[in-house]
Amino acid sequence: MKAPDFGIRKVKETVRRLTADGAAAALRRRSQPLPPLDGVLLVIAPHPDDETLGCGGFIARQARAGRRVHVLFVTDGEASHPEHPALTRPELADRRREEAIAALQALGVAQPRAAATFLGAPDGALDRLPAEDATAVVDVLKRWIRADRPEIVLAPFLGGGSSEHDAVATLVRRALAEQGGGRLLEYPVWAWCALRLRGQVGSAQHNFRLDLGDLRAVKRQAILCHRTQVEPVPPWTEPILPAAILGPCSGPTEFYFACEVPGAAAI
Repeated sequence: MKAPDFGIRKVKETVRRLTADGAAAALRRRSQPLPPLDGVLLVIAPHPDDETLGCGGFIARQARAGRRVHVLFVTDGEASHPEHPALTRPELADRRREEAIAALQALGVAQPRAAATFLGAPDGALDRLPAEDATAVVDVLKRWIRADRPEIVLAPFLGGGSSEHDAVATLVRRALAEQGGGRLLEYPVWAWCALRLRGQVGSAQHNFRLDLGDLRAVKRQAILCHRTQVEPVPPWTEPILPAAILGPCSGPTEFYFACEVPGAAAI
């Protein structure tokens, strides 16, 4: 089986990286500092690595302050290497779960295994779940929201260019609405690659930034824990994650977009 055409991807990545740098500079000018969070930080990630790429600095800040962090991984990320000749989906799922635990430990999370919950939804099919399966995921999210009572919930940026991330963002909004509403902070991951952040620049009052300082090195170390994503898996000779994502997500600042989700009765 043929490996992905990484040469063409590199050309595209150069263009995307330049555009991402411009978007980050604009967002920095059109955002406000992310205030401290005293309560539980509940992060909902479509796949293992999204929590680190999108909000690893925020997780590390909360852990350093002695705050509780809980990450819900909707899938195990078993679809990241389609048609790989030497890595089965179950093997990849096992490896990615362990990588996620290692990344949380690198971010300073106390008892990282206890801080991670894997929901086991099918990777690569989140945008076409049967209605009953989508409802089951929403019910699990609602149960954890009730249990953790987070001040805010972190979820992927809706409209960021990934159907999987959009599906999770939609499920999270539904769960919050059915719980009576709540505060949501969305984090970009694939949006950097898909050039989807330019429209967000005009929403300054809803944009927040977290300047990482020395936490940047901590986050970078955690990103390296996701080895199946940032290192080549032989016989493939390039990592599966493009530089157009790794570059911006390894930068000195994280960006978040706030919204209030109304209760279902108000919708």
